Amino acid sequence: MRSESLMMNTLLHARGVRTTLLGAMLVGVLVALCAKQGLTLSGLYLLKVACALVLVACLLGWKFGRHSGDTRFGLANQVTLARVVCVVLLLGLLGEAREPQMMWSAVVIAAIASASDALDGWLARRMGAASGFGAHFDMEADAELAELDPLDPDDSDPLASPG
Repeated sequence: MRSESLMMNTLLHARGVRTTLLGAMLVGVLVALCAKQGLTLSGLYLLKVACALVLVACLLGWKFGRHSGDTRFGLANQVTLARVVCVVLLLGLLGEAREPQMMWSAVVIAAIASASDALDGWLARRMGAASGFGAHFDMEADAELAELDPLDPDDSDPLASPG
């Protein structure tokens, strides 16, 4: 009976993680769609973001499944996932024409992502939900965010469109 209960909990947990990842992907695509409507972005922006989000979801689902000691994808990990979605939205801007409105949008997204960095660790400690997976996930999200510098006035982006 105990093994059946454990198996049921594992299946429900896997569904919860998949639902969380799918939700994050949909939110990211919706935000990208809104950004495309409000900003002067190429038709490829939405495609770049959607493909990157699918890749992130696949990698994250695979990586989380390998951490057998972690039992749930808690609130702190969901905050980290939101930061990853912000990073994907920023990466999608590579190759887009640099216009003031787009650059300010990038600064706002980067500020939200940076603020979430302090929040996820605090939540994990406060809720007693710190895990090896969460620490590694947070570290990877931090590294990706650090690679982006929306405030860089240097126009050295080799993919940027003239304009």
